[in-house]
Amino acid sequence: GGFKEKINNRAFDKVLENDVVALLNHDNNIVFGRTTSGTLKLSVDERGLVSEINMPNTQAAKDTIELMKRGDITKMSFGFYVDKDDWKESERGFVREVKEVKRLIDVSLVTRPAYNETTAAVRSLDVYKNRNTESSDLVKNKNKLSILKLKK
Repeated sequence: GGFKEKINNRAFDKVLENDVVALLNHDNNIVFGRTTSGTLKLSVDERGLVSEINMPNTQAAKDTIELMKRGDITKMSFGFYVDKDDWKESERGFVREVKEVKRLIDVSLVTRPAYNETTAAVRSLDVYKNRNTESSDLVKNKNKLSILKLKK
């Protein structure tokens, strides 16, 4: 739109309790989580909005996680309405600072973000548990092998 936009890191403070959905590319047909169901958690840190999505056991989620692991999807976006903003003109053009968000609609994993500073990454407790289970099973199997050897 011919201007730069900056989001104040506290702009989301008043909307964390909104009914917000987690989507793929802002597509309401591909839902990954929702705050009201507890599958999407929102918070604010020193950089801004943080979202944690408990991804569902759906094909769309599995495909998206795979694309994220490959590095094809690495960014996020959000749909929102502005309550308070501030405009400034500089030698580099106009800058709009969003001071307060009125309504947060969605957070989305995206292929083309409006804000390149965003990040998206896969963290999985299940992967960690499976790794530990596999290690534990390997140790058990080695112990079984040792026991079998002793019995011979």
